[in-house]
Amino acid sequence: MALRAIRLIGDEMLTKPCREVKQMTPRTQELIDDMLETMYEANGIGLAAPQVGVLRQIAVIDIWQDDVIEYEKELEESEESELSEDSENAGDNEEPEDESKSKIPEEPEEESEPKSNEKPEKESEPENPEGSEGEPDEDDEWIEDEEFTGPLIMINPVITRKEGEQTNDEGCLSLPGKVGKVTRPYLIEVTYFDENMESYDMQAEGLLARAICHEVDHLAGHTYVEFVEGEIHDVGSDDSEEDEEDEEKEEPAASEEEKTAGDRTKGPDAADETSE
Repeated sequence: MALRAIRLIGDEMLTKPCREVKQMTPRTQELIDDMLETMYEANGIGLAAPQVGVLRQIAVIDIWQDDVIEYEKELEESEESELSEDSENAGDNEEPEDESKSKIPEEPEEESEPKSNEKPEKESEPENPEGSEGEPDEDDEWIEDEEFTGPLIMINPVITRKEGEQTNDEGCLSLPGKVGKVTRPYLIEVTYFDENMESYDMQAEGLLARAICHEVDHLAGHTYVEFVEGEIHDVGSDDSEEDEEDEEKEEPAASEEEKTAGDRTKGPDAADETSE
């Protein structure tokens, strides 16, 4: 295995669609091994072949690294804490009910006795004809993302279904140190071949769905910067830092107002000295 140079955004290689892989060869296997080593060395969770200068439909993904799992847990706990605070604030803002208002007692519903010879109606099950969209056939082997422990090798991946939305910061090894808000489907279904050229169907959600969409875009000649909502910013920058910068900018303005107010309290003699 060997490290390969990662092409940066602006490189023409990242704008070209990739060709399908027809068969596994020693050279292709070597490429996959090099891509994994390069991804880990760069602290990434995904890498596509065009990012190392090869126009083949190959991507490697590993969201099961210890630091990534720990980050995801912290992110979930933070989101749960924010939701809890929002619900508490909403409860505090609710106006108490006026007990003086007259309440109309509800009449109890009459329970209908079932006939002795009558069987309870069975809930009708939705029909699912064979081969209907959105549901795999019984003979197909579907893989849930929970079954994986990484790394995931995807050859000729094709996303066949998208559902829901998720918006979060997204970065790329081809634009190191930068992230931007991107909306992706929350759940996807994808077909692909592994390094043994065996076909699989996978259902993925959350971070894995985001990573797969990101890499599939690379294979089609697109990068995440084309889909960023707002501005691309440095990793780790947040609203609190912007607020601190705003406060620093406001401080000189406040001191100038105090100075002006002080000048207005000076007597005529002081004003003459200033004008001189």
